[in-house]
Amino acid sequence: MIKTLRSTNPKEVLCYFYCKRDGEASRRKPLTVLQAIIKQLSLCQPDSLPNEIFLRYTKDQKRGFPAGKSGVLQWEDCKELLLSLLNIYPQTTIIIDALDELDLDYESKHRGLLLELLNDVVLQCGSLVKVFVASRDDQDIVMEFKKVPNLFIKATDNLKDIERYIIREFETDKRFTRHPWSPELKNTVYAELCKKASGMWV
Repeated sequence: MIKTLRSTNPKEVLCYFYCKRDGEASRRKPLTVLQAIIKQLSLCQPDSLPNEIFLRYTKDQKRGFPAGKSGVLQWEDCKELLLSLLNIYPQTTIIIDALDELDLDYESKHRGLLLELLNDVVLQCGSLVKVFVASRDDQDIVMEFKKVPNLFIKATDNLKDIERYIIREFETDKRFTRHPWSPELKNTVYAELCKKASGMWV
């Protein structure tokens, strides 16, 4: 998807983050998602950092942070900085994969804050901002995104694509022309795969 967007609209700014419950702990923290998006927005200009970043750095220095080691951005900092950076660019797409993998137990209110902030970004930014989220249908996520213009795609919406894919494989893969792949067996396998795929590619 990222490659497609970059090829169709090279001037569009893309930011993305892959959440993951297993493994690296930071990948399931909502605040890390915001920090990563802000970092990507800060590095989009080829020749220099945005003025908003320099102002933030100067502010940190006045607070007593050592040169070159600005403070870690917290929620209020992120919200203010994110909106400012997004308004620099005419069009931005934010992609978050596996949003449901973010912790509900760890700083549980932060997942809700992230969802609210994504809504605010869509509604309040002066420039065009689109948010693409891949996620299970967790209720907090579904309910929050119903507050903004959206297009929900369910896992079962790609059933026709899966059906076409299975038929094509049966027709083109020579292994399916040999024993024991009778027409009856192919029909049985086809029906079971379509029934149990639940939107997942086989």
